[in-house]
Amino acid sequence: MIAGTSSGLDLSHPVTDGRGGFRPSLRREIMTVMTKSSPELAAVFQRIQDAFERRDPETVRGLLSQSEDTLVVGSAVEEWLKGIEATEVFAAQVSEMPALKVTTHRLDAFEDGNVGWLAADTTTELETGATARLRYSVVFRLEGGVWKVVHWHASVPENSASLGVELTTSLSQLLESMDQQDVESLLRSRFSAGIVTLLFSDIEESTSLAGVLGDASWTDLVHRHFADIKRIALEQDGVVVKTIGDGAMLAFESAHGAVLAAAAIERSVAGYDLSEDMRVRVGVHAGDTLYAEGDYFGQTVNKAARIAAAANGGQVLVSDVVRGLVELERVWVRRPHPDRIEGILRSTHGVRTRAELIWGWKSLNSVEPVALSSGACLNT
Repeated sequence: MIAGTSSGLDLSHPVTDGRGGFRPSLRREIMTVMTKSSPELAAVFQRIQDAFERRDPETVRGLLSQSEDTLVVGSAVEEWLKGIEATEVFAAQVSEMPALKVTTHRLDAFEDGNVGWLAADTTTELETGATARLRYSVVFRLEGGVWKVVHWHASVPENSASLGVELTTSLSQLLESMDQQDVESLLRSRFSAGIVTLLFSDIEESTSLAGVLGDASWTDLVHRHFADIKRIALEQDGVVVKTIGDGAMLAFESAHGAVLAAAAIERSVAGYDLSEDMRVRVGVHAGDTLYAEGDYFGQTVNKAARIAAAANGGQVLVSDVVRGLVELERVWVRRPHPDRIEGILRSTHGVRTRAELIWGWKSLNSVEPVALSSGACLNT
């Protein structure tokens, strides 16, 4: 079965603080990087998955390149197709498939000039009740101003244990398998360690919003949103570490700056003139991180991402660590339901940090933050 669903990033550079310690220097430099995150390719991929759900072979055929070098490699042993065979067999499968629903768990898409690529992890559920976990690697090429698929590869993920071997599949596993001396040697040679405040943002129900707005409008909106996030990060001495689909990861030298940036992101979104509501959830956490090659690693990163995922659209959640570091007149802090937040963090990472809601709004359309005195209560 074949189917089942930032340009110029500012990257931190580690430097010492003059006393042998680490301080991330969050420089306001615009690096000359051609590769950028591509919400447009993510939308094209979603159109193909939607076409399978609608049994629409013409849409699928139209999104595949008609080149004789187009390759489609399916999850079945015999599915190695090229050229017109790839296009027509792929399209034929759309009509042959029973009703299905595709859920995308993760998707990373990038483009560089006239070439783009993405990887996606999905689950396909058929009307028969059968399900399949499928991963896709897709390569695109701009043809006449339109992104077309030139390579499509679907695979069924298998644990390496099925081969009788145990392979390392993550950085954390690699570190756990090494003795302390080797770990310290690796960290000294490849990573810098230090405390940083991380902010994760994500557009709530983005798939539905993209479907309502259409590919072109959605792409323009995401680009505008990312431009606003980049500007806001710079204003608070932070940087955009990376964009992930329609979400972003930011790093700041101070928790104070990260919280101000979170509030500014919510205000910017509230100011958009859209036919449909767009809501962004934000999470902020501070702690020790590992830094290498423009990215951050470690439990602090995982916790920050989990806190953001626990927020509702229009909410900003922070950890107790951040709350303790920040004192702002116009920032209101209260505890959300502890079971909801603590359960997510503890069950995943053994963490007892409690997330805090810090931002309230007069109404969904309000552009101004609510100024509340200490101990005030707001129902959200």
